[in-house]
Amino acid sequence: MKKILVSLLLFSLCLSPIARAASFYDVEEAHENYLAVEALKEREIVAGYEDGSFGVDSSLNRAEAMKILALGFGLMEAEDVTEVETEDVTEVEDVAVFSDVPEDAWFYEFVMKAYEQGIVAGYEDGSFGPAKEVTLAEALKMAILTAGFEVDEEVANEIFADVLTSDWYAIYADFSKEKDLLLADLEGKIYPNEAISRGAFAEIVYRLMKIKEEGWSRYRMREGWTKYESEDLPLNVYYDEDRFELVEGVRHFEFWVRDDSQVGTLRLYPESVRIVGELDRNDQGLNVDEYFARLKAVFAEDKLTEFSFEGMNSLEIADEGGAFTDWYIYLESGFVLTVYTEYGGGLVRYFAPALIREMLSALEYREMEIVFVEDYSALLSEIFKAVLVENMGMEMLDKLPSKIIIETDAVGVGTGPVDYYYCEEVDYTFKYERAADVVLDKREGSTSAF
Repeated sequence: MKKILVSLLLFSLCLSPIARAASFYDVEEAHENYLAVEALKEREIVAGYEDGSFGVDSSLNRAEAMKILALGFGLMEAEDVTEVETEDVTEVEDVAVFSDVPEDAWFYEFVMKAYEQGIVAGYEDGSFGPAKEVTLAEALKMAILTAGFEVDEEVANEIFADVLTSDWYAIYADFSKEKDLLLADLEGKIYPNEAISRGAFAEIVYRLMKIKEEGWSRYRMREGWTKYESEDLPLNVYYDEDRFELVEGVRHFEFWVRDDSQVGTLRLYPESVRIVGELDRNDQGLNVDEYFARLKAVFAEDKLTEFSFEGMNSLEIADEGGAFTDWYIYLESGFVLTVYTEYGGGLVRYFAPALIREMLSALEYREMEIVFVEDYSALLSEIFKAVLVENMGMEMLDKLPSKIIIETDAVGVGTGPVDYYYCEEVDYTFKYERAADVVLDKREGSTSAF
């Protein structure tokens, strides 16, 4: 398998979210590129414009790209360059390497460094085109190669909906997908031939730098995600709030990307993504080996992987085609924490696997006391309706989860013994007459004072 590799100087990175006011008025904390722009600004890789803006949504030209890449990946040091960029890049002539890159241009050294490393070569007419807009495809190639990553010349069968395996940039799009440098939109597209914005380019550079600095196999998208802490499940979940809808229940949560035509939540639609977390009480009291053995027997045709999740025995069951991945985490209490994930067969397949993989890998266990409080309101309502209805008393009392006689009145109401049954779970006492098989009355708490 052939590899493409550009060797670069070693460099040291220190990237971390900046806990202070935004550096640019057009990149507030809620902006999707905030972390990236702030981190690059802190390292003096970007400086913005004289008006105090970053131009986050403006297109990026080749000169600007060269500066960010040269500083970001160690081709030059920040103290050797001008602090503020200019939006005006004038085409000029009569220089040695490129006809439009004069030695007195602010971008001259950046372009020359990239040229020396074989990252850029210019055009056939001898120009570099510093003012030319950079497309996403071009940006991916320049950033990946400048960062010194290896890129396979063989690509996956499906990359994105608008990237063919025969496209010249397919290998860079494939690498970007594998490393989570970017995500497709809901239509499965990344728009490789459209001009990239300055914010999007900063994001790609930042993610590549984080991967190199931290030694990650791919970028951890959770950095910019929202943290959800379940109130009654011992889990913290990071999720993309811009894509997922959160639905909460009792010891149950769901994250949804809904198909536009979706009605209800019982069936998965082609363009749906669903992640569900809940707690299995393990009422049969199975030990971890017994519990997992049953799952393995049912899902024998799927990929089964036992692993440790924060020291707890866990089992992953994954569909070979990737349509679902489930986690079963056996807790010390004997309860089993379960996380089910699945996605439809539509265009969501271009981004759902990456989101699900990241959400699972980012799960955090949180110590908490788990108390099951059953909802007996429906049962009590049924029993209350049968009060004073003869020949139904014991049938109703047998529906209670437990019952004990706390007192018996041998005389009763003149028709024979009356028993006082107390149920701890519902915290009610029921006055029961044996002869007529009837519940005469009920009181809250344990009492015979009717």
